[in-house]
Amino acid sequence: MLNVLSGGVILFSNPFMVGEEISFRCEGESSNISGTVVDIGLFRTKIKTYAREEYTIPNRHFADNVVLNISRRGKEFRVFEQIGLVPCDPELVQNIVEGIRSVVRKDERVLRRLHWRVVLHQIHPDGHLVIEISFIVEAINIDQYVAIKEDLLLQFMQVILHSGGRLARPQRENIPFSDSVPMIGGNLTPNLVDTYSNGI
Repeated sequence: MLNVLSGGVILFSNPFMVGEEISFRCEGESSNISGTVVDIGLFRTKIKTYAREEYTIPNRHFADNVVLNISRRGKEFRVFEQIGLVPCDPELVQNIVEGIRSVVRKDERVLRRLHWRVVLHQIHPDGHLVIEISFIVEAINIDQYVAIKEDLLLQFMQVILHSGGRLARPQRENIPFSDSVPMIGGNLTPNLVDTYSNGI
């Protein structure tokens, strides 16, 4: 009965429609599920994810949880990246940061009236540097947003390489077994952590 009532609420209140992109979290899932609504019934709603997996969700789920309608959030999308650099001298780092700032400042797709930043964010104990980049771009849909983000990331890479910098490359390393390592399937599993080495 709750599924039927919730289905009626969805159909009449119109929080999302067939063809729109939404994001939500199911019970027992550790992360959100995002995809396109392909069907809305009285009992269940079908969602197809970007990986082409199809979820059939009982409608009562949408009455108890927050659902983000991606298609209706407007034309503003956030770009947030942390770029790792191989250790280099301060002047070179400053040139790279200023070069990336210049790209962001000059690009008309970036909404500079909103908050944006390009800063040296962190110096790790092993020496690699992290530049944090955050800004908002204007796009008509998620596909255009992805294309804009790709174009800007490639420009950032050009700035780094032309300045003489190198990208740090994350690597996985096994940590020796210990009593504190979680058990999976009754067997001890090594903990995996990201470290950085010299990149390109």
